[in-house]
Amino acid sequence: MSLRGKLPPMKARWIIIDGYSLLHRAPAPAKIGTAAREQLVARLGATGEALAERITVVFDGAGFVGERQAQPPAPVEVIYATAAQTADSVIERLAHEATRPEEILVVTSDRAERETVDAAGVATLGCSDFLHHLAATENTLRRSASNLKHQAPPAVLGDFFPKRDQKS
Repeated sequence: MSLRGKLPPMKARWIIIDGYSLLHRAPAPAKIGTAAREQLVARLGATGEALAERITVVFDGAGFVGERQAQPPAPVEVIYATAAQTADSVIERLAHEATRPEEILVVTSDRAERETVDAAGVATLGCSDFLHHLAATENTLRRSASNLKHQAPPAVLGDFFPKRDQKS
């Protein structure tokens, strides 16, 4: 079930992302290397719980053997495909092995991959649409945080007792 041009469900339980496909669709793709991957994972981690209970980002792993990886922020999980497989094959395996495929959203711009996981009952969304959804979620979270800053400070115990006049 392709969600092309539509917003994804309010909150999927599990979003599986083709990492390099998403990085290549970023508005100003920088050199795609360690820094770009870490920035993507950090961005997803900052908004992750508003997007899904679990987010898995899958990257092709050839060339990254032994490269030190920082622990991603919860709920983000990063998987590097081995040299013998591709990120696409890892995503397809995850989708086909899922016990509740209707709770999964796969994000990729690879049409063949979208058709393959769609056959397993998994919803799909293109990377450009997901990036718009991610930006909208970030803006909503930013506005919510700003609104919280402008609210009255929380009450303290002394607020509940009448003040006595200080007479000497």
